[in-house]
Amino acid sequence: MREDGMVASARGLLPFGHLCWAFTRRAEFLARAAEYALDGIRSGQRVCYIADAPREELREELGELDPAIARALASDAARVQPLREFAHESPATGHIDPPTTVEDVALVIEQAVADGYTGVRAVVDCTALARTSGQRDRFAVLEYLLDRQMATSPMSALCGYDAADLGAAGVAEIACLHPFIQAGRSPFRLYADDGVNFALAGDLDLAGEGLFTTTLRRVLPMATESSLIIDGRRLEFIGHRALLALDRQAVANDRSVLLRNVAPVVARVAQLLPLRKLHVEPIAA
Repeated sequence: MREDGMVASARGLLPFGHLCWAFTRRAEFLARAAEYALDGIRSGQRVCYIADAPREELREELGELDPAIARALASDAARVQPLREFAHESPATGHIDPPTTVEDVALVIEQAVADGYTGVRAVVDCTALARTSGQRDRFAVLEYLLDRQMATSPMSALCGYDAADLGAAGVAEIACLHPFIQAGRSPFRLYADDGVNFALAGDLDLAGEGLFTTTLRRVLPMATESSLIIDGRRLEFIGHRALLALDRQAVANDRSVLLRNVAPVVARVAQLLPLRKLHVEPIAA
């Protein structure tokens, strides 16, 4: 099982914690970036700093965070990349191409390991690619695919989003796709885990129904299997409306879905619902 939870800083998420951090001041993001990057340097990871700015500006900004980070830049243990170079864009549409971007990231990980590093630790200010609903449709897919990669590869990422720019609802659409988030940023989390298509954690009640439906609409089409397994052991609550929403999305995507390891009462509620594609199993006593 991957670790997950609510955090108050970016420290200690080693070796490969995937964190969403929403900020309202640039200084706040940079403080978390420094914490995250320093942990990576100390553990032998190559640090990659990615934001919407020219390369030289990024080098200056990163190097000013801490002398140890400046030394890492000088030795190539830390690198910078403009955001538009990181997110591969389709020539046909001009939109980001999540699968191709993930392939590019895999090559970066492979090169870092070949260069003698224990893996890659990325700090990314993603704000510029997630401002509109249409952008978040695509970027949510990228977050989901990258999180699946992070579950099996030596890579971690701190994904920053300017809450003053995106708004609380926009942040929640992306935060929910990370195992680690700040308290209050999303009522639930959906992320990759061992032996399942993904895990669910947190609360899936009436307040989060719309967000849950939007998230499932974005990520379920990315599953290649016709039968999906979801682990629910870290759900604190899931209501009947969320179960119905999951069933509707399973039908829409022609997937059979097994939600397992939930509280026995949830399994009993599921038996009373007109579910077509969703099966629910309680956690073993």
